[in-house]
Amino acid sequence: MKIIKRMAVTVFLLSLLDWFLFGGERWIIFCFCGALWLLFWEIMGRIWSHKEWRISAYFSIFIFVLVFIVFVLLAGARYREWMAAVLQEHWREGMVILFVGVFTLVLSLLENKLLILAPFCFLGVLIIAIWELPVHRLGIIGALYFSFFSIMEYAGLSFYGKGIGKKMSGFFWIPLCLCICLAVLPVSEKPYPYAALRQLWAQVREGALVIYTELSLLASRRNSDFYVQFTGYSEEGAVGGSLLRSNKPAMLLTVSGSLKGNLYLAGNIQNHYENNRWTFVSDTFLEEELTMDTLEFLYAVWQFSLESEKDIATYFVNSSASVTYQGLYTKDLFFPPKFCGFRQLEKYQSHKDKLVAPHAKKEGDSYGFRYLTVNYGSEELRELIQSRREILYQEKENDMEFVLWLNKNYPQLRRAVPEQGLETALLKRREEIYRDYMQIPESLYPQMKELADRLTADKGTDLEKLQAIERYLQGFTYTRTPGEPKGDAVYEFLFHTGEGYCTYFASAFVLLSRASGIPARYVNGFCIPVYTEGKREYLVESSCAHAWPEAYLTGVGWLSFEPTAGYGNYHSTPWHQESNVHQEMQTTQVEDRKEAFPEEMEEEWDEILLPSAKPSEAASFVKWLMVLCFFLLVFALLVFCLIRLHRRKERYQKSSVEGRITWLLCYEMALLRAAGIGRQRNETLLLYGQRVASYNEALVEAGVLEFLALYMESFYGGVALPLEAEVFAKECVRKTEQFYIDLNGEKRQRWRKFYIVYLWFTFSENMI
Repeated sequence: MKIIKRMAVTVFLLSLLDWFLFGGERWIIFCFCGALWLLFWEIMGRIWSHKEWRISAYFSIFIFVLVFIVFVLLAGARYREWMAAVLQEHWREGMVILFVGVFTLVLSLLENKLLILAPFCFLGVLIIAIWELPVHRLGIIGALYFSFFSIMEYAGLSFYGKGIGKKMSGFFWIPLCLCICLAVLPVSEKPYPYAALRQLWAQVREGALVIYTELSLLASRRNSDFYVQFTGYSEEGAVGGSLLRSNKPAMLLTVSGSLKGNLYLAGNIQNHYENNRWTFVSDTFLEEELTMDTLEFLYAVWQFSLESEKDIATYFVNSSASVTYQGLYTKDLFFPPKFCGFRQLEKYQSHKDKLVAPHAKKEGDSYGFRYLTVNYGSEELRELIQSRREILYQEKENDMEFVLWLNKNYPQLRRAVPEQGLETALLKRREEIYRDYMQIPESLYPQMKELADRLTADKGTDLEKLQAIERYLQGFTYTRTPGEPKGDAVYEFLFHTGEGYCTYFASAFVLLSRASGIPARYVNGFCIPVYTEGKREYLVESSCAHAWPEAYLTGVGWLSFEPTAGYGNYHSTPWHQESNVHQEMQTTQVEDRKEAFPEEMEEEWDEILLPSAKPSEAASFVKWLMVLCFFLLVFALLVFCLIRLHRRKERYQKSSVEGRITWLLCYEMALLRAAGIGRQRNETLLLYGQRVASYNEALVEAGVLEFLALYMESFYGGVALPLEAEVFAKECVRKTEQFYIDLNGEKRQRWRKFYIVYLWFTFSENMI
């Protein structure tokens, strides 16, 4: 009988291995090998049970192993190439056969404990059915047979004990007949959809992923910083070490049109460099800084377009996108340069160096944002920057024409315009930027100043200086393994090794820019490269994690640069207005429709960019299924308690008077332990009774001392007790229960009554 159960589990395991490794082609061979292994271990078990056979068994195994080794050595010497070819071609089959041998050995050692495998087999069948895996039919039948028979066997053991449970093994033909019927019945060509179970599995997976996300962030001590495995550089701003690349998906980016150049999504911004590490030192919160930066750029473009009579679309285009988290677990929110605001994100917090969500984002979470795509590398942008280099902000009120233009085109930014005047706020902000973004370590300042002066000696404008520094760094070597720095990483990168990856390039650019008198900052996040134009969805992998610099140009705002070798192709490649006529016409049509039907366009736009969580058809069924499972669990618990109570009552009634006294005393001591008067280790019953009597007079009146004396007289003296002793013991137990209920006032009496019921089910017969 036991070998049939082991064979059923083995067949199920072999069907899984055969489907996973070979697609169902080796199933019969593996089952035959599994049967041989089971037979071998059964024979070995029978031999082991006879002591006189053990020596002969050891000798037989030794001879077999010796002959096998000799055969392998001789065959290997003569047919080496053939054996190597066979081993190379069939090594997986050999590993499966060896694994099955170990598995069947474990099954033979478990013997009666095979019941613990039944729920795993049944759960495996459910998963195979839900996911529609092409596992062999007989493997599923083996798993069902083992599960059904294990349920019957467990029921026999629970109700009638081990003796009757062994007799029930003769009923193995019942699940066997059911499985034979399953093997004979025809199979539908169209599999059952299991929609409700799929929905339930999705919800369970969602909850498990939330717990895993929080635990992962807690374990990694990165409750706020974004954490991507094997990104190659520290998200905390550390510079140095080697880069470990990974193609693990991080997020899915969906854009409204098509990307024009690389899109940079910042995770956090740093401004203070010391001891190979970037940190942030300032009193300004990031959301305010991002909004003012976008306003400054729009203000510059608006003023220059009025003077030059050029179309604003030559400098930037309005863009929208959404981010859906994949393998990224973080509270950080990612945002592009010239950020205009989030969509489908109700709550978030602004720190000084990052924007964070109230809860960690997990796989499947998404949000959208608006931003301005700047036409980097274009002649129009260069003219704009040149015209604004001598701008002087003044303390004056807002230009109402600009405010009206902003309300019409960017209503989400209209509340961000300062009441005291935009230029007044920009003037104060410029002073803060020159205060917070010009730090250079004292040990590096002389070398940085000398190199920056040499690179920008013949450059007249800040933009030309920054471009000269950018071109100089792009000539360095990009490597993922620069090694651990012996001193300052940026200094060694610039003056000794000349090789590194993005954090080296970005840090060097920031320090050289500051040495040239231009504020700059260090940004890290993700760079989404444009591999195929016209795409709307981009899978952002962990290897896209990147660091880059941004420099502040007065009158224009923060502009990103790309000094890292190999990254600057798309960043500084201009796009032309002529190639975007059709898109601009579509944008105009969309804006017109938004003015006429704003609510309709908002919903339509959300459907395009953000995956909506529409209720499933099986949602109500899943809800009722969960409620049913809850009531079934409660019912099962109740049935278990009733069965346990019935068995205890039956054992109590079948006991002698002395046995009943022992049962009652065990319960009495459980009550005393709950009251805080538990028996100490190595304390005799006599001393324990004296300590209980000195604890409270109510226990003396209950007769605890006499109860203990009755037990010691029966157990140690061998005296037969009359029926009156049982009556006295029951009365003592009842009084002790009342003492425990009334202990320390009336506030917890109800809970103590429930606890007494709990003690009835949990007290052990070994408490004395």
